Amino acid sequence: MALNLFDSPEVDSAELAAASARCYLALGRLDGAIAHAAPNVAALFAVMLVRRTLARSLTAAGYLFTDATFEAWISRAGGPPQGGPGTAAPAPAIAAAVLSELRASKWPALAEAADLVSRAASHLGRGGRGTDVGAPDPADSEALEEGQGAWHCDGLGGVIAAARAVLIEGDATATEHDEVPLSVLAERLAKVPARFAPIERGAAVIETDTGPVAVPLVTQQSQGWALGLVVGEMFVDLGMMRRPVPFAGVIVSQVLRGDCDPNVRLLRLASDIGQGAHELLGDLETARRLVNWAKGALVDARSTSRAPAVFALIAGLGLVTRGEVCDGFKMTAAGADGVLAKLLAAGLIVRRPGRAGGFCVAAVAGDALRGSGSPVIDAWMASGVGELDAAMADLDRLLAGPAA
Repeated sequence: MALNLFDSPEVDSAELAAASARCYLALGRLDGAIAHAAPNVAALFAVMLVRRTLARSLTAAGYLFTDATFEAWISRAGGPPQGGPGTAAPAPAIAAAVLSELRASKWPALAEAADLVSRAASHLGRGGRGTDVGAPDPADSEALEEGQGAWHCDGLGGVIAAARAVLIEGDATATEHDEVPLSVLAERLAKVPARFAPIERGAAVIETDTGPVAVPLVTQQSQGWALGLVVGEMFVDLGMMRRPVPFAGVIVSQVLRGDCDPNVRLLRLASDIGQGAHELLGDLETARRLVNWAKGALVDARSTSRAPAVFALIAGLGLVTRGEVCDGFKMTAAGADGVLAKLLAAGLIVRRPGRAGGFCVAAVAGDALRGSGSPVIDAWMASGVGELDAAMADLDRLLAGPAA
């Protein structure tokens, strides 16, 4: 049942407390699960997270973004999704900004996954003439970030940097807050500048031969999609998590409205962020099962084989062409053919019919991924008691943090 938070400004305090507790619980479980995941599982999960972040960011920017449009775009069988008067920026520009931000992540697995996707599918961030959208100016010394050594320039007027200033850099005493982190987030979102505010629509009446026609007009294009990219960084800054996981799409336009009741805003944030954390837990468990499935199918693979990494790219993005395998892993065509042939022979992937001729995970993966009705519980049971204890210790640390 959908949660309609705007029928009434009244929010029951018990409901708000329960939603906040569920959100903190989900974040604690996610943080612990990522921290104790095997490296190959984390690598596949990071590629899945790159895809999710791209799709959710474009959806939040106003695009009708679906799996079909993404697969057509990733395989060069179709162009970027088409926007309208409500879209915040061109799709390639947003994709370039998202990939640039993820390549600069302080979480190495996510930075490496974004770099791999950027090499394999460089056309995602390119315009119609094949030039980089929002390419950084080498003369701009502020565009070069420390740490990962990646260019940190979104080419959209610094919208991601502005989002970071709103949620993180705007408060020098962020680590000294006595308030609970969700309340801090709600407080800062209530003060976002106009560029992140919801789209305001007007209408112009045009006289035609058949009578007057009202044409909708957009007086302001919201860049609120960028806030979700840095929420995870804020959680790290406030001691909630250890890795800056992007939560693209969780900051909906309603919570950015100036007339939104503070308790309504807090309840909506708790519900949406908690749901996002549960979805990421499901993705992490899917990555775990895929890795275990591939490990069993490639039991005779040499330790230097690229097959597991190529399978992770295909499984993470959903559809990959041979050329993208070559570009992503800097392989020759013959080398890519050999790896893909091995994956085909093992039954891990199939060739997708169509003009692009891409490769996707075999349909039998659906049987391999089915298990208990609760993927979150499966994640703990499959990982052993030790990992569960470690995750619960992380949860205890999280719950004790705000009260300290």
